[in-house]
Amino acid sequence: MWELNLQFKDALGGILAALMAGYSIENSFKEAHKDLLLIYELEDDIMLELSFINNQIQCNQRVEDLLSDFAKRSHIEDITNFTEVFVMAKRSGGNLAAILNRTVRNISDKIEIKREIQTLIAGKQMEAKIMMFIPIGIITYMRIFSPGFMDVLYHNLLGICIMTVALILYGLGIFLAEQIVNIEV
Repeated sequence: MWELNLQFKDALGGILAALMAGYSIENSFKEAHKDLLLIYELEDDIMLELSFINNQIQCNQRVEDLLSDFAKRSHIEDITNFTEVFVMAKRSGGNLAAILNRTVRNISDKIEIKREIQTLIAGKQMEAKIMMFIPIGIITYMRIFSPGFMDVLYHNLLGICIMTVALILYGLGIFLAEQIVNIEV
């Protein structure tokens, strides 16, 4: 879904460029398909969708209906929002290119913000994974290079109790770290 969303953003850029060049909305989809051939393969999702839309346009289907169908099938919020704006702009008869330009800019900004958030989250997830292994690394290091140093914690009842509590807290910390960094954007 994320990949299709990025591909859709590129398709919107092509459609908008064709509209700004003076093409009708129907021909804008054809031009966008031609432009995207430079970026994507024919088997990519957006190329298949644009081919389908262009074929249906040739069969005298309305662009609004085709975009609505695409939005329903994709279950992607940005495509649904664009379709709603497109349908309203087409019905109201306003400056379609200007309205779509603003919409494309908003969708592009939203996608870029999501990408930045995902990058930050991925960094925090990596930090959490590193922090999970540090205590194990410290204990392993101490057992290898100072074998008798850890005997106090493992060879009497008080040490065993303390280390059991520490192990439980360590497990709880791992669980909480997973919950904190497991964020859907």
